[in-house]
Amino acid sequence: PLDAAWAETQLAQLHDPRQRVALRRRYGEIYQATFEAEPNVIRKEGRARYAANTWLREAVERLAQEQQQKGVPDGGY
Repeated sequence: PLDAAWAETQLAQLHDPRQRVALRRRYGEIYQATFEAEPNVIRKEGRARYAANTWLREAVERLAQEQQQKGVPDGGY
């Protein structure tokens, strides 16, 4: 919830709606797994946000670069 606007801004760089759906799902899985794995109650949310946000940023950068290499214009489809 705290990072929803940021995450959507990241996802908006991708043109394929299926990719966006898949990344949203995986983002939630990473957040939840990291949250549950952190033993320190005070650090749970911060660690989960960091892990999920870092993963999403790197995934979007990689996929956006692949789109560019394939010649998909920035404007979309």
